[in-house]
Amino acid sequence: MTGTRDGVLGRAAVGVQEHGGAEQVRVVLPPRYCPLPSAVHPDAGRLNARAAHWLNGYGLCRDGAQRVRMTGNDVGGFYGRIMPRAPGDRLQLAVDWCALMFAFDDQHCDEGPASLRAGDFAGFATRLLRVLEAPGTVPGDDRDPFLAAAGDLAARCRAEGTPVQVRRMVDGHRAWFLGVLWEFGCRLGDRTPSLDDYAHLRQHTAAGTATTSWTEIVDGAEIPGAVMDAPVVRALSELAFTTAAFDDDLFSYGRER
Repeated sequence: MTGTRDGVLGRAAVGVQEHGGAEQVRVVLPPRYCPLPSAVHPDAGRLNARAAHWLNGYGLCRDGAQRVRMTGNDVGGFYGRIMPRAPGDRLQLAVDWCALMFAFDDQHCDEGPASLRAGDFAGFATRLLRVLEAPGTVPGDDRDPFLAAAGDLAARCRAEGTPVQVRRMVDGHRAWFLGVLWEFGCRLGDRTPSLDDYAHLRQHTAAGTATTSWTEIVDGAEIPGAVMDAPVVRALSELAFTTAAFDDDLFSYGRER
């Protein structure tokens, strides 16, 4: 989920620049072909502002570096491009989720030594999943503001979605968290995964199904299981997730280096 914030579109390769005495890697990517015209939700700016207000209400990303990163994420533009014609009040749910999960990704997935983050992530992700499954619970009497915000999202999800849609949302997060733990394992073991393993798991480490599970809730119509679980639909979904994740890798290459 982290990479789409950090790239620049253009027609060059990778360069190293001196900036303030430190080396910075600048990645300028060639344009990528997409047969569909780009569309932006007309309320993207308002969705962003509401998401920031909602997140700040839980004491998250109010100031400092986290505030700067959050305001640069353009979560309204991100999900507004996925669903440019969705009703703004329903789309706000997905945009708020993006704002929260970008902050979660920064704090629990990206910062600090891998050995510390792996243990922290495993415990926290378990509690977060429980909150998504059963809003109103406070696992381990944990008053973490992330869990409080996630509980609000889960309650709103149940008010808008069907039981099947809610289950798919929770299952999408479970797949995401399992993928992140696999990634931690590779880093802790200083192990480079095979290309096949990486191509398979990258859709999950990029939160593929966790991200798109909200589209069905925002849209309102429940997709029948016989359709959603059909091999051809699953293959197309995996292709879409993996393509987006590989783009994410290209955009974040400079930051990761």
